[in-house]
Amino acid sequence: MSFFSSIALISGAILLILLVRAVWVVRSELRNPPARGAAPGPGETVIDVSYHSGGAGGGHSAEIRMSRDPQAQAKILMPLSARQPKEGQNDD
Repeated sequence: MSFFSSIALISGAILLILLVRAVWVVRSELRNPPARGAAPGPGETVIDVSYHSGGAGGGHSAEIRMSRDPQAQAKILMPLSARQPKEGQNDD
């Protein structure tokens, strides 16, 4: 067996192993999809949205706090035009 045919055989075996592993991972994810989001309840979820460009003074740092209560999320996301006026305010 020549040098190039042995390299081709080893490369083919590696590709076959990678293909079998990819099929296995995809099938397992289809059977058991990963959980998404956070469970409803009291408290907040803190999301870190920091960006650092490297070097001195570059980047941006911030945190977003999102309520885990679905009703509080709905109130935040409701457009101003759809909100009911508070008591004692005229609609004029």
